This record gives sequence, C-alpha cells and structure tokens, in this order.
Amino acid sequence: MNSRHLLSGCKRVLAAKLQVPLNIPRRSLNLHEHYSLGLLDEEGVPVPRGSVADSPQKVRSIIEGYGLTDAVLKAQVLAGGRGKGHFSSGLKGGVKICYSIDE
Repeated sequence: MNSRHLLSGCKRVLAAKLQVPLNIPRRSLNLHEHYSLGLLDEEGVPVPRGSVADSPQKVRSIIEGYGLTDAVLKAQVLAGGRGKGHFSSGLKGGVKICYSIDE
C-alpha cells in the first residue's frame, strides 16, 4: 500500500468519525490585505484608507500625507494570520497602534 492510498483511507476514517464531509474546501488563493482592499475599493465597496510602506521614512510620509497624527501599522503576513507576524523591533502580533508620528 503506498502513502497516497494510506492517506486517502485515513481521511475517510477521520471524516466518518467526525461526521464531516470528505471534500472540505481548501484555501488556495492567498492575498495580502492591501490587495484585497484594493479589489474591494475598485468595485465601490467602502474600505479604510491605507497605503503600503516598506520603510519608516515611507510610513512618516504617508501619515503626513493623510494629515494624521496617529495611525495603525499592520504587518502583511501569509503565514496563517496576523498573529504570526512580527516587526524587526521585536514587537509580535503584527499590529502596532502609533499615537504620534514619532512613535
């Protein structure tokens, strides 16, 4: 018996025991949040303002361009959720609320 047949058999047994359908949909399209928001915006769905930055200088110029004093920075992570993200400063969780432009 090869591994493919063994895996198929295990799936059938597990599906029967858990009483779930055998063909559970699989996530096969991964989009960063900013791409998803862009697509929604193009279709007229209201979305929060946002921009992509890859440096602290870019973050500062974006915040100043929006005329804001505070902002929320989000790491874009395709590893199964934002909670797995981290910033180079060591901050974990992938979300940072900044209450001043210097923060």
